[in-house]
Amino acid sequence: MSKFAPVALFVYNRREHVGATSAALERNALAADPSSGYGEDQDLTYPFPSIIKRAIAHAGEEQLTVWGTGDQMRDFIHIEDCVDGVLATMDKIDDADALNLSTGIYTSFKQFARMAAEAVGYSPEVIGLSSQPAWRVRTWRLHQEAGGAWVRSGYHV
Repeated sequence: MSKFAPVALFVYNRREHVGATSAALERNALAADPSSGYGEDQDLTYPFPSIIKRAIAHAGEEQLTVWGTGDQMRDFIHIEDCVDGVLATMDKIDDADALNLSTGIYTSFKQFARMAAEAVGYSPEVIGLSSQPAWRVRTWRLHQEAGGAWVRSGYHV
């Protein structure tokens, strides 16, 4: 099942049942999805911790590999910023829209791997393992220029 399927089902169900007699269905609701969230206790198979773990494990080596081409972009966002985003926007969305949280700062896996390796103390050549990129879509981002306000920014690939 696609990771987007639960959000799509939530949005569909909420829109189909607006105005129903159930008090729970009459409340505003939204489905929040961080673009590429990271934080404490995250599964180590996700890109953010996985790349850091790989950079540490291969410290001092000439090459460091990343999944895909390494050119795919992610908008990494800390879980605490996600919580802040949900709290700041939950009363502004009343149409059961999906809320994709992001910062608007895109980082490729190769760039992130270089940053992680440099933090560990070495500068390897970063190589992607595949020619298949992965894409993300986002609609809300933390707008740094607006004092950290959450603003709708459209869809991106």
